[in-house]
Amino acid sequence: MSLTLHKHRVVFKNLNFDRELDPHRVPAIASSPYIRQLLDVIDPEEGAQQGHRRMVFEWMDTDLWKARPYVFQSLNAVHTDINPNNILLSNLDQPTPTVKVSDLDQGNLETRAPEVWYGLGVWPTSDVWSLGVTLVHWLMSKSIFGPRGKIIKDHTNAWCMAKLMRPVGRFEMSKSMDNYDEWLLAVGLEGTEYRNPEIGSMKPYITLGILKEELGQLPRDLCSLECIDFLVYLLNLDYKKRPTTLDALKHPFVKPAR
Repeated sequence: MSLTLHKHRVVFKNLNFDRELDPHRVPAIASSPYIRQLLDVIDPEEGAQQGHRRMVFEWMDTDLWKARPYVFQSLNAVHTDINPNNILLSNLDQPTPTVKVSDLDQGNLETRAPEVWYGLGVWPTSDVWSLGVTLVHWLMSKSIFGPRGKIIKDHTNAWCMAKLMRPVGRFEMSKSMDNYDEWLLAVGLEGTEYRNPEIGSMKPYITLGILKEELGQLPRDLCSLECIDFLVYLLNLDYKKRPTTLDALKHPFVKPAR
């Protein structure tokens, strides 16, 4: 819901959980020019039944999906849900548009990093992984990671892990890890075929190619060879070897634009 207050447009969002509000109370986040700012919190009227507290955010024109073609690290914090819906843009008609991230309380399966599947939790480079996935999805105009296109009953985690391993590479898990059984199924899904009842022939469960091949099908003016190298660089399976945000900014694909 949007509204114009004192000549400035704002966005209202129902506050369902305190965890949605807590990150915005951190001074470094509240003052960051790169995060959509929380302007106010409105309590329901006294005596109102089933009323929600509402958060009032600054207005941003659009998100990354609709704009088709290091605060967190300094806090030792992680966003956990970098995706095209949560990268907001304004002033796209200007030489330097405004870009900010939003929704600090979320998380999704599409952008979940390998180390999270391991059960190791999130790290600063987990956001780098999410950024890489976000850029891949934006460039390809579709989600190649995550649960979309699942053709098996249940086992969403296994499907997501299989779709991660096919383009980027297989990762290993031990029996002591919580997701081991789902990982074991994912390995099977990633490498086997099934008989398609509609056409009667065999077809892979996961139809993706490796990441370089998928990106290589895009026009070079949309995704150059340097761009492909940059995305592969971001999507390193090993979170300890994956670049930090500052490392990523030194990549030849990004550096000339700074």
